[in-house]
Amino acid sequence: MWDHPQKNKHNAFVPDKPTNLTVTSITSRKVAISWLDPKNLGGYRLSRFWITLKEESALILNITTGKMNEYEINNLIPYTTYGISVAAGNYLGFGEETVTSFITSEEAPSGPPSHIKTTSRSASLLSVIWDPPEKAKQNGVIVSYTACVSHSENGLCFQTFITRGREWLVGNLNSSTKYYVRVLASTKVGHGNYSESKGFFTNGTFVPDKPTNLTITSITSRKVAISWLDPKNLGGYRLSRFWIKLKEESALILNITTGKMNEYEINNLIPYTTYGISVAAGNYLGFGEETVTSFITSEE
Repeated sequence: MWDHPQKNKHNAFVPDKPTNLTVTSITSRKVAISWLDPKNLGGYRLSRFWITLKEESALILNITTGKMNEYEINNLIPYTTYGISVAAGNYLGFGEETVTSFITSEEAPSGPPSHIKTTSRSASLLSVIWDPPEKAKQNGVIVSYTACVSHSENGLCFQTFITRGREWLVGNLNSSTKYYVRVLASTKVGHGNYSESKGFFTNGTFVPDKPTNLTITSITSRKVAISWLDPKNLGGYRLSRFWIKLKEESALILNITTGKMNEYEINNLIPYTTYGISVAAGNYLGFGEETVTSFITSEE
């Protein structure tokens, strides 16, 4: 191992900077560079090189090598700009660096789009929007999205839509029906995986609207009480039941239907845990859209 390198570019006895620093091959995750020895070696034998790699101001690589004229760097990030420098050295020190920059190639996205939601809906239409994948997982320029709607979670797509934007008006749907939407993103290299499916109900003229004022009325470390108000639109039939679901992250903890009531107590919870809860109102034809909230149980 060489000692930690020290630049000494004003010393006439150290080498000049290398010439012809070139990126000879580049992929999404690695790059090969080459250079030529400086013409002026400073009067002593050229014995080593000092290579640094930066992403913006962050130092990614800082090494000295023996006498060589090429180097391969791995474990890079796709579609990222790096700056690289090479300085030549002899036993007295290092001279001035030669500097260049490069951009790694693109890859297909390694993360899916997120936050799929509806902006409006009717008995036969769903207007859906979403966010792009996380910046660090885009791996290039997103050139298109492919959206899919199915009758079941992760079921076969009966409609697909390819767009450069991040919205889709899904038509020709049935009223009072739950549909599942998932989306994938593509760069010019290829497409990533689909997002998790998100379920949405179309409006129905014969099932109730969603309950209102879903409230956590009391909470402890092991139980919670909730209450809600009946929807204003009952769908033209008598309101007869409610559908209550409780989730911890993606795990379904409670999935029950009740009679006509406006409050409920849930026991056997875990202290200091986040839960999501939904309530949907129903008549004899079916259930409407859920009202959703979340809570954290108390500590013990």
